[in-house]
Amino acid sequence: TCQDACLKLDSIGPIAGVEFSGVDQRCNCMFSPSSGVSCDKDTSFDITNAGEFGAGDFFIRMDVKGKGTSISDPGKSYGALFIRSGEKSSVFSGPAVFIHENGDILFQIRADEEFKLPNALSDPSEEVTHQLEFSREGDLLTATVDGNTQQMTITKQIYDATTLQKAPLRFRGNHVNSEEESLHMDVRNIMFTPVIKNLRTARTTTIGSPPRTGTIAFSTGTTEFRMTGTGLPNTQANMDSSAFFA
Repeated sequence: TCQDACLKLDSIGPIAGVEFSGVDQRCNCMFSPSSGVSCDKDTSFDITNAGEFGAGDFFIRMDVKGKGTSISDPGKSYGALFIRSGEKSSVFSGPAVFIHENGDILFQIRADEEFKLPNALSDPSEEVTHQLEFSREGDLLTATVDGNTQQMTITKQIYDATTLQKAPLRFRGNHVNSEEESLHMDVRNIMFTPVIKNLRTARTTTIGSPPRTGTIAFSTGTTEFRMTGTGLPNTQANMDSSAFFA
């Protein structure tokens, strides 16, 4: 049973509770905050139809919140907030953001050119909501954490935009192995805008069941539209720029 499975892990940290999700058939073993242990190995979720996001200019925004425990897997010091790359070996071309236990945030378009924001979060494990924004405009990367903005000019480009667009936009996990680089934080109210000019076709995405409450947003390039409510499977946006939440 779920309870028996969790009790077998008691030797690596005191068990505080057991939670079973009937929706996704997942067993969550909850350790006490002092243990720094998390049992959810695969924390990832994908957006499979992210259009041209990351191939050129883009903007993405989300809220993140700690859970009172370590944000990374045992033996790790960081987790992937999001990544989109079709490359299985370095330099992993594509937008990615990693959050470290010490509060550092790493934003990159390629693994060989990193934009580091030291101590951007005072304590990522704390149960406090932070608003994060990341964008690229030409060679300029911009990162905003709770209203504090930093920028960096990049000198290297994405190798293969076509391969990138075939890959999902993955949150809270490595793009090759979803069970690696897990990020144990709540990630909500995601909005991203691929810069696709003169495109007005609708895009449909399944955000899952049961219905989830959040904000849907899209942009025409000059104007942003937002709607807060309960999302249903096959929610449709009126532009090729959409918000998804989990």
